[in-house]
Amino acid sequence: MSDYPEHDKMRAVKERSQSIGEFLEWLRHEKSIVLARWEKEEPVPGETWEDTAEALVSATDNVTTLLAEFFKIDLDKVSAEKDKMLEDFRQQSAHR
Repeated sequence: MSDYPEHDKMRAVKERSQSIGEFLEWLRHEKSIVLARWEKEEPVPGETWEDTAEALVSATDNVTTLLAEFFKIDLDKVSAEKDKMLEDFRQQSAHR
């Protein structure tokens, strides 16, 4: 394993993740099918949460987040590793 374990995990699932993402995009653009989830609407004054309606909300904007969660990849750690990669590159360049 390298100094960048989250990137290693991403690399290991790249083909599967890309295939799933492409399939979801195909569904969205070619078939007009989107992932959605139920969410409660904000209660209006005088209502309780139990009285509020549920709405179906598109979840396709979060494909990257969903794929990361499915493959157990921490996107915050990925971002931190990118920062470390950049710093490591700068240090290597300074020593040349």
